Amino acid sequence: MKLCPYPFSRLQTSNFTDRFDNLFGTFLPCVPSWFKDEYFKLKKEDKLDDIWNGVAAQELRKRMYEGDFSFCDRKACQIPLFSIDELADPDIVFKETPIPPENIEAIKNKNPIMPSGPSSLYLTSDFTCNLNCPICRNKIITNEAKPTDSALEEFDYVFSVKDSLEVIKLANGGEVFYSKLQRKLLKSLNNDDFPKLRRVHIVSNGTMFNKKNYDLLHPGTKFIRDVNISLDAATKEIYEIVRGPNFDDVIKNVKWLGEMRKSNNIEFYSFHIIIVKDNFRDIPNIINLAKENNVDRVLLQPFLANPYGQYNTEEQSVHFTSHPDHKEFMDLLFKYKDEPILYSYFDIPEMNEKINKDVLISKAQKNYKIANKFFTNKQFKESINYYLDAINQCPEYYFYFELAESYREINDLENAIMNYKLAIKLKENYFDAFFGLSITFKLKGLPEEASIWAQKAISLEPNNQDLISFIQNIKH
Repeated sequence: MKLCPYPFSRLQTSNFTDRFDNLFGTFLPCVPSWFKDEYFKLKKEDKLDDIWNGVAAQELRKRMYEGDFSFCDRKACQIPLFSIDELADPDIVFKETPIPPENIEAIKNKNPIMPSGPSSLYLTSDFTCNLNCPICRNKIITNEAKPTDSALEEFDYVFSVKDSLEVIKLANGGEVFYSKLQRKLLKSLNNDDFPKLRRVHIVSNGTMFNKKNYDLLHPGTKFIRDVNISLDAATKEIYEIVRGPNFDDVIKNVKWLGEMRKSNNIEFYSFHIIIVKDNFRDIPNIINLAKENNVDRVLLQPFLANPYGQYNTEEQSVHFTSHPDHKEFMDLLFKYKDEPILYSYFDIPEMNEKINKDVLISKAQKNYKIANKFFTNKQFKESINYYLDAINQCPEYYFYFELAESYREINDLENAIMNYKLAIKLKENYFDAFFGLSITFKLKGLPEEASIWAQKAISLEPNNQDLISFIQNIKH
């Protein structure tokens, strides 16, 4: 049984009122546009006191237990599916969707009612913002405006489920550091009132995300682990077209956040870019800005019809095949499809697969850590099995190297040599693998071959005393 983690861990708010008209329907387990209309028909039956285990939530979980994802637009959604064991493993499942043990037990029993409340909340109903981006809106919604009922409702709900919350995500609808409501919430976060809280994910336009506000909103800011900057451009000329006049402030803050990422004060730093006709040619500059500032990911997203924005959908949506700039846009994406930090929701398989690959990397790293423990304890046959599992999930040069070391320890020298060489194929001029091959060929009684690899190693680290001593004794 493979499941999506979202319905078992997460709630998100939305203002897609054209798809449901009751006030309490704004809470969803997933991205609104990833659901089909059939789901929203059920969602209208939910009430505020049962939104977590309401009619729609239970039916969604029941269907998933049977492998039925008919409520979901799986083409739009690119969330990988997980086994139950993987859902229970915090090293594998997404950090924003932790599932507590009591809910894992319910899943094992195919119970559609989750005994523990949501562990993750994504709040999007407060549209207060200091920008008037044409992609998003046709006017500035200031702090002078009265908060909407849905915004007040979602912030009240945060405190009603505070005992189960581990992750809070702010604020796709507006700007966290401008909104009085969101600033108040962020500053109020602490482990006395939110005993399980360990992670806050910030979505910001970057204009006010600076050290001054970071310090002012303590202690809540100490929980910030993930930062997503909605940027849309990396050059001043284009930024002023798609965003406004705050370019210099944003770049200053982007650099400060880059230093925060470098020092691991935040754990994940990303740019999210809505692609339109006015900015797609800035993609190379956005990639360069990201690389200069320790950004982990640049996510490109299509511009979708927005009744509140200033842009004309047909005119700006370069991802439409009918758009006159579509071919130029796709050619540019293909040019950068192998860029490691670039992700997209466009029809580029190499990019779309990266999210699934990230999950495989997490699984591989877990197996690698287990293998290392076995190796340290000199349980080399066990370490070999886990290194092989890691390689099958995501072949990394150092996985092959450690596998080779394990084979050498049990005197399986042929397999050791093969895996050292595979490591070198993935990483040229790999000193440790060169040295390992030299040692292995000496153990095989082939001093000339050992000398060849030792010379390759010494060319990389001419002052390595261990290697110098080894070379002096190679023929003894």
